[in-house]
Parts: sequence; C-alpha cells; structure tokens
Amino acid sequence: MICESGKVVAVDGPWAWVETLQMSACNSCSAKAGCGQKALGSIFAGKRHLTRVSLASDLEAVSLGDEVELGIDENVMLKGSIWVYMMPLAVTILVALLFVELSFFTSEDINGIAGALVGFVISMLGLRLHAFQHRNNPQYRPVLQRVITPAVNTKSSEQLVLAQEI
Repeated sequence: MICESGKVVAVDGPWAWVETLQMSACNSCSAKAGCGQKALGSIFAGKRHLTRVSLASDLEAVSLGDEVELGIDENVMLKGSIWVYMMPLAVTILVALLFVELSFFTSEDINGIAGALVGFVISMLGLRLHAFQHRNNPQYRPVLQRVITPAVNTKSSEQLVLAQEI
C-alpha cells in the first residue's frame, strides 16, 4: 500500500472528504541539482487536494478535523503509470510510423509529424475513455487506513469554513 496522510474536512453520510497536501520528494533526493523534476515539483508543491473516501463499517467513525491515513494499492499505481506514460508514447510512435509508410503528404518529415500529432490525440482520447469507464471502480479509490490523530472536541472556525466550502 502507498499511504498518504490528510485531514477530514467534511463528513457526508458514508463518505468523508479528506484534504491532502501535495509534497515533492526532491528534498530527500541526492540528485537535486541535475534533475528537471525538481523544477516541476516546485511548481506544484504545496497544492491541496480534496479526495472523497468511503467510510468502511469496520472502522471507527471519523469526525471533522481528524488526521487520517489514506492508502491505495501499489499495483493500481503501477498500472496507472503504464497507462499514463507508456500507452501515449507507444500509440504516438506507431501512428507516426504508419503515416510515414502510407505517405499522405509529399515530405516524410511532415508525415511523421502529422502522424505523431494524430497518435497523441488518439492516445489522449483513449486515456479519457479509460478513466471514464473506471471512474466508479472501487479498486481505483483510496481507502481509509486509520485515524492518526483524532480531532479535538472544539472545532476551530477554519475547519468549519473548509466544511462549508465543500
């Protein structure tokens, strides 16, 4: 399981809305200066995400302000990475090669570029279709692992404001 901690900002029947904070792993990496990922990570670091989590009947009830641990299966993350990275790359290359072989245009370079663009668009539409088909699959949803820190009985005004925004 890959785990992430977050704070419960709303409870709605059998669902809890958990706010997580996106962190970059670059601070613990030894290749800080030579990696382009650090620049991308600094752009998106600190971004807040709201995730809807099903409350299982075997877990104790969560309340507003609880710090909880969410988990998702590692195999799901691996399959998702393959879909997001490998499928577009493979489709883009295959369609570009197909366009070069079919010679739609007079220049081989233009055929390759046009094929790559068409392949990329096809792969993005395929990813969108795959995401739409699996949007309600419980296997792809994070699960509540445990309550790390229960909320204090007195709820602060910040927590109430967050709950009202949802």
